[in-house]
Amino acid sequence: MNVLYDHQIFSHQKTGGISRYFCEIISELDKDDDFSAILPLMFHNNIYLNEMGHNGFFVGNVNMRGKTKLMYKLNELAMKYKMSTDSGSFDIVHPTYYDPYILNSLAKKPMVLTIYDMTHERFPEFFSANDSTTANKLKLANRADAILAISESTKNDIVEFFNVPAGKITVTHLASSFHATRRDDLNICDGRFILFVGSRAGYKNFTRFVEAMGMVADRYPDITLLCAGGGSFNAEESLYLTKCNVKAKQIDVSDEVLASCYADAELFVFPSLYEGFGLPILEAFSMGCPVCISSTSSLPEVAGNAAVSFDPSSSESIAGAIVNVLGDRSMRESLIKSGHERLKEFSWEKTAQETKNVYKSLV
Repeated sequence: MNVLYDHQIFSHQKTGGISRYFCEIISELDKDDDFSAILPLMFHNNIYLNEMGHNGFFVGNVNMRGKTKLMYKLNELAMKYKMSTDSGSFDIVHPTYYDPYILNSLAKKPMVLTIYDMTHERFPEFFSANDSTTANKLKLANRADAILAISESTKNDIVEFFNVPAGKITVTHLASSFHATRRDDLNICDGRFILFVGSRAGYKNFTRFVEAMGMVADRYPDITLLCAGGGSFNAEESLYLTKCNVKAKQIDVSDEVLASCYADAELFVFPSLYEGFGLPILEAFSMGCPVCISSTSSLPEVAGNAAVSFDPSSSESIAGAIVNVLGDRSMRESLIKSGHERLKEFSWEKTAQETKNVYKSLV
């Protein structure tokens, strides 16, 4: 069976959870003699795809005005050409994001759509009124012959917001790709630190988390907040960190550096109001880092009993969970052990097999 994937996420993402997901699925399919992955793109911006040795031209290190827009258009043309002139070479189409451009060329071919979260639908106030993500996603969801959701939480949200029959949706959990090891030569942070990973905007709940860290600092003044990724602190964030008396540092990270951040942190805190899956939880587990999470959306589903949960709408609740872990060495060790056990429930082999089962059901 030949599965045709499109360029979208590889044109946009240099690194990121969605492109990693598709790279892992494609890698697993390539191990199976009954499946073949087809990815017609001329140029790409993705480090994972480059490491796989894909034959498209990697332009991640090219700095040129309008690069992404041009690359996207050329790759879209390559995809349309493949669909219109060589439709006999593939059995199923699986777009990598929500641009509905493929619908005009799809004809009667079965289509599988992965929906990663329903953040735009759950929290529209955090997005521009001109954002077309919801409208595009709905078009594809209505046309799709099968939908993959990366958590039960996301599946429930799809049913709620799009009125899609539950039987059309299959849950295929993600897994951790972390195989990095801790490096002793990295001076990541002086002293003890609590780790926050990724974007700090909107529903990520960073402001309330900073309030909680101010409370933690009253009891543990030596603790630093380390923000990995997400870009430098803006002026508003810097002022608020100072106001709350929180020592903080921001660093940009590769997988190798992030692995050391997890390994050296006192704990990783995930205060987000909503996540479609919450992959950093599994990354933290893989590096022996205790985890505190919001008691919302998919996060408890992923963490199971291997994390301490809190109410993300309450800075007091967030601070209480953090202080409990910092002050209890046996709890910390128990969380690390539970995290390693929980990690065994997730693998890309399992994700790929569940995905292949959906493909088989359509052909």
